Amino acid sequence: MAETTMDAIKKKMQAMRLEKESAFDRADQLEHRLVEQKYIYDKVAQDVITIIVTIFIFILADRTNGRAMLLCPSVVCNVCTVAKRCVLRKKCLKKQV
Repeated sequence: MAETTMDAIKKKMQAMRLEKESAFDRADQLEHRLVEQKYIYDKVAQDVITIIVTIFIFILADRTNGRAMLLCPSVVCNVCTVAKRCVLRKKCLKKQV
């Protein structure tokens, strides 16, 4: 009876040890994935900032040429000069709806 109890305890301890090792391995994998995702996030954020800066440079360059520039959802539209409405902008908005 004592041997079966000891064997059961040993098996339970072995199972718990394996479960613990598995949990540590999973934690390591998740930490690695987290580092990768942070890198991807930082890269995308940097790309977005670059795009925004580029758009503002185009806006400033266009204003220095004396034209008003409107941003469409899909493209940068510099068709408008004095008018506040943009035909291209209307087309872009209709496509979204």
